[in-house]
Amino acid sequence: MGIETIATLDELFAAMVADDPQVMDPRHPDQWRTDLPTFGGEPVADTAGVWSWDATRMIVGSSNAELRIVGRPGLPAWNPCRDPGLDSWTVPPAAQGQIVERAYACDDGRVYRRTTDRGDGSVSYQVRDLRDDEEFEPWQTEPAD
Repeated sequence: MGIETIATLDELFAAMVADDPQVMDPRHPDQWRTDLPTFGGEPVADTAGVWSWDATRMIVGSSNAELRIVGRPGLPAWNPCRDPGLDSWTVPPAAQGQIVERAYACDDGRVYRRTTDRGDGSVSYQVRDLRDDEEFEPWQTEPAD
């Protein structure tokens, strides 16, 4: 399987968080490739800290723990609840040592989060309203203020 099988920014993000071999630099196996694909939209003017982008979002960050998808500058905040193709998603543990998985869903301007701790089997739920001008960062505990 090669990098050409990655078809969306979300797939690339998941591969980067998991350090999937297809996104790792063959010369420096502990680093991401610098020739990662992009998925549409105008080229980003300042690519410092930007790994890839699509028409409305970018992948930014310098490590697995800091890696995130953010809205592109000059565009309205990215809110997955307004994305017509997205109504639920899962954020897997970022590293193999982590055991907490979060799953999200949107409905009528609300974000629902289910947290599953694989260590003790506990499951918790949270519901939060999401304003239209708010950017939601699903790797965080709550939408950004």
